[in-house]
Amino acid sequence: MPQNPAICLGWQMGDLGPHLGDRYRVYHTKTDYSKTAPIPNFNGLLSGDLTGAVLARGQFIDGAALAFMAEEMGHIVTTLTGDPPPLLHTCDDYMRPGLLIASSPEVHSDLLAAVRLAQA
Repeated sequence: MPQNPAICLGWQMGDLGPHLGDRYRVYHTKTDYSKTAPIPNFNGLLSGDLTGAVLARGQFIDGAALAFMAEEMGHIVTTLTGDPPPLLHTCDDYMRPGLLIASSPEVHSDLLAAVRLAQA
């Protein structure tokens, strides 16, 4: 894992921040986005700027496509419950449910634990 690993949380996933901030730099797109001080976006999964991301949903044209590319690069991609993402043809409105995208099993475990704690 990088020395100062970063996680990006999608617009609706801010509740996870307190459960990850002790181990990761956490960027929440809803509150941290700025035109003057850019934050890593989800493409950072492909460049190595991010070690993980959590999306409330993955539209086929952006979040789901990025998750597919990250998975092809060796990242772990699951739903928010840790299950494999549903097949695209089974999804409604060209959208997958919430997604966890992690660069390693350790990061995936941390993201999954944060989701569970935030839902408790």
